[in-house]
Amino acid sequence: ISKRVAVIDFGYCEMEEVPNRPQMFYNVGSPKYMAPEAYVDNLYSEKSDMWALGVIFYEMLVGKTCDQGLKMEAYLDMIRKNGIPLPANLSPFAKHVLTKMLTFSHQNRSDCLQILKEFELHQSSLQPQISHQNAFRASQFNESTSNDFFGLRANKNNQVFRSTMLGQAPPQMLQQSLIQPSIQ
Repeated sequence: ISKRVAVIDFGYCEMEEVPNRPQMFYNVGSPKYMAPEAYVDNLYSEKSDMWALGVIFYEMLVGKTCDQGLKMEAYLDMIRKNGIPLPANLSPFAKHVLTKMLTFSHQNRSDCLQILKEFELHQSSLQPQISHQNAFRASQFNESTSNDFFGLRANKNNQVFRSTMLGQAPPQMLQQSLIQPSIQ
């Protein structure tokens, strides 16, 4: 069994021809993973992808969906007013990154490069446990090489994106880094 995480079954994928331009204007995908602007205005962009990845990241860390079983309209209203509730046992870093990825307004939501830079800054606390050659550098990526996370779109650095999100950190180290130990 591979311990590699794969994000698959994209409802809609296409090559990005013009960076930072919304690519489509019709609803596809699973509502609980759709960014607010995609659900409400049928507007998709790279930042919509960041929302979906934030939802997946939340599920991986928390073990349940962030929609709390609410109907979509109630869920959107809740996050518009209060944001996504984050459990107390998440590390400050995990809360910080999730907040940046799950910001209601797509204008204020972080893009791929910003999130990669957050992980690069954070990896210094993991540095003794990550081999220097495997650690990723956000500076390797720029607007011309890719604006994606996990290689959502084909690009010349695709081979780098396959395991870059956490600098190829082992799963147990990731868990220790992102989830604080519970206080008994």
